Order: sequence, then structure tokens, then C-alpha cells
Amino acid sequence: MRVITTRGINAIAFDDGHDDHGKDEHHKDEHGQEAHHKDECQKDEHGHEKKHAGADRHKDHADDKHGDEHAEHDHGAFDPHGWQSLKNAVIFVDNIIEALAKADPANAATFYRNHAAYVAEIEALDAEIRRIVTGLPSGRRTVVTSHDAFRYFGRDYGLKFLAPQGLSTDSEASAKDAAKLIKQMREQGISAVFVENITDKRLLEQIANETGATIGSTLYPGALSGSDGPASTY
Repeated sequence: MRVITTRGINAIAFDDGHDDHGKDEHHKDEHGQEAHHKDECQKDEHGHEKKHAGADRHKDHADDKHGDEHAEHDHGAFDPHGWQSLKNAVIFVDNIIEALAKADPANAATFYRNHAAYVAEIEALDAEIRRIVTGLPSGRRTVVTSHDAFRYFGRDYGLKFLAPQGLSTDSEASAKDAAKLIKQMREQGISAVFVENITDKRLLEQIANETGATIGSTLYPGALSGSDGPASTY
């Protein structure tokens, strides 16, 4: 069973320069109606996620001619990190529960009870984050991370994220990009950087040394910690 869990989300479009932060992009389907390209998750017969196909299945066929050396940097037309938005998470859960109820109607009532409880948890977390961010001074809402994975989170909560790497953890930051970030941090007085658990921390350690910034807590953008760690569940 295949379930498009991202159907209906407000996806963030981007170009090769990643300059379209927060911009929504629509495309026309064969009937001339506006439609979003969506990430796709495959579910097995029990409703468990099998594969995160990502938005790159929608990439322009013209990009194929650039060869395999660009494949790892091609995420398609939209930022694939949609789970960083709790608003999106509710939509994911809505889509999953509808599919489960359709596949197993005998247990639909149980699915919907669990759905209501889980959505309440997500909405409570969203309210807590908004409360915390509201307490931050407006000039202290820029976050430096390893790679560009937090635009949905930034859009939802009014935070700005800077990263030396692009969207892919396989890509490498250029010396020019690192120097630009160091200059920006000095000019804006950014005093901390945050290392992700899925990336090499050496570059951010170098940037911290160059700017005098401290290294903050570990971030978990797309992979959980162990069961006894601080990010054992979504």
C-alpha cells in the first residue's frame, strides 16, 4: 500500500541557490489546476513506513544530462525536510490515519482515538515552542547549523537558520561559503553554533574557533537518538 503522507502540506520551494526561503511554489497538473509536488512515503501492509522517496522523484528530466556527479545534490523542486513543521506533522498523521482506516476498517475507531491523542501532543508541543520563541529577543533569533535542514521550522516560528552546507549532508561547504558565514556571524554578533547528530562537526568547530562562538546542544534534524537519548521519538 502506498500512502502520500505529504498531500496537502505547504511545501517550501527552492532553487539551486537555495534563495527562496519560505516561498511556496505551485505547478499545474494536466487539467490546469494548481498542485504541489509532494514527498512520498511507502507503507507496508501494516502501515509502517518502508521508504522515504522524497521530492526528488519530481526533478526535471533535463537535469539528467548533468551526470551522476550532481545527483546527490538534487532534492527536486521542494525542500524535503517537511517534518520540521509541526503543522505539517498533523497533516502527515491525518493522511496516515485515513489510509489505515481504509485498509483496516474494523479497527478504524481505535486508529482515530490514537490519532486524536497524538495530534493533541503535537499541538501542545507547537504551543510550547511558540511560547519559548516569543521570549527570545527579536535580534537573537538566528541559528547556525551544519546543513540547510530547518527552513520549515524557521518559517513556522520566525527563526533564521544559517548553514555552510546545502540541503544534502553529502555536499561539502566551499571555503567561500564558510568565509561568508564567518563574516556574517561576526557582523551580527552570533555567539553560538549547533551541531547536528548526522553531520561531521569539524567544520562548525572550525567556524566556532574563528568567531569565538560557543557550541550549543546537539540538533536532531532527520535521525533520532538512541532509546535512552534526548530525541528517542519524533
